[in-house]
Amino acid sequence: MRDDARLPFEPTRDGEASIQLFVDQLKARAQAGLPPLEIHLAGHSTGAILIGHLLTALDRVLPAGVHVQSCSLM
Repeated sequence: MRDDARLPFEPTRDGEASIQLFVDQLKARAQAGLPPLEIHLAGHSTGAILIGHLLTALDRVLPAGVHVQSCSLM
């Protein structure tokens, strides 16, 4: 279960590339003068483990000033 949650964020997988698409959308919103989106995460079981890896990836790619507003792990 832990290994399966880690796999999307391995160097040969697309987990971080998918996050980059989301970050590009955040930047486009900012350039268009739209208010920033709030990021809220929730995960249960394997999803909670996946979110741990997701948070690490987000830390690498989110622009300065963009933060996860809340994170609930169950």
